Amino acid sequence: MKTRSAIWAVLFATAATFATTTRGQFTEPLRVGNVHPLADVFARKLDGPAYSPRARVDVFAMGRIGRPAVLLTNTYVGANASPGKGYFSLTIPDRPATNTVLRVVAYDAATSNDASYFRSANAPVPATGRMLLDFNAWQPMAKFDGDADAAYADALDRMHASGIDSDDDGMTDWEEVLAGTDVGNDASLMAFEAIEVPIAEVSPRTASPDEPVLVLVQWQSVPGRTYQLQHAPSLLRDPETGEVAWEDVGDTITADPGETSIRVEVELDEPGAASAGHFRLKLVL
Repeated sequence: MKTRSAIWAVLFATAATFATTTRGQFTEPLRVGNVHPLADVFARKLDGPAYSPRARVDVFAMGRIGRPAVLLTNTYVGANASPGKGYFSLTIPDRPATNTVLRVVAYDAATSNDASYFRSANAPVPATGRMLLDFNAWQPMAKFDGDADAAYADALDRMHASGIDSDDDGMTDWEEVLAGTDVGNDASLMAFEAIEVPIAEVSPRTASPDEPVLVLVQWQSVPGRTYQLQHAPSLLRDPETGEVAWEDVGDTITADPGETSIRVEVELDEPGAASAGHFRLKLVL
């Protein structure tokens, strides 16, 4: 019995030592995320599920010469992250050594080859806990050789091709960027606010439809943008040209600083134009 007791004691002691060693060697995974939402150069919050192509995030270990050396992992903005848009979250199971400098790069496309811009953040790995990053400003990709205009045009072309309407207001993001309106606000768009015939004009118009009619037209505007108001008596297309007969009404109008609404009085000569005609607004670039 004494011998058997000694054997069990050795087994218990060995098991206890093994358990202690296993716990001591456990390394906490490194979780990486961002502090502020990532928005592109057009102020749109990037979100993987909602945008195509999606925004990519790569994590590199910095080499001795201060350049990205090894790709540790990658993800997409909006993937496995909540709440809200513009955030990413990824896990590096094999946590790098404490104080190892990582470089995290976010691209405005699904691949670095397709991207026009990138944002980066360098930070040392903390001893414990998560690694939350605050990114630098967007920079053009090296393929544009420092030509910011070319990078902007490339990103704008990709936006045009995507046809995305982030705020579901009927204007695509591409159209809103050109118009200067807010891509994330469905109340901000290039649209008419009012088209009215003053009451004083109703009686003369009814009695003599051939006389010119005064119409008040008002639309949302963005300071610095230039507009051309146009009118067409009918939306039927001309059989020969296949086009609607739009005609300019007055001169172009540029919104003054702080001017968010433009109201003009126009005089229409066509009989019945005020009741049957149509207006449209053209942005002059």
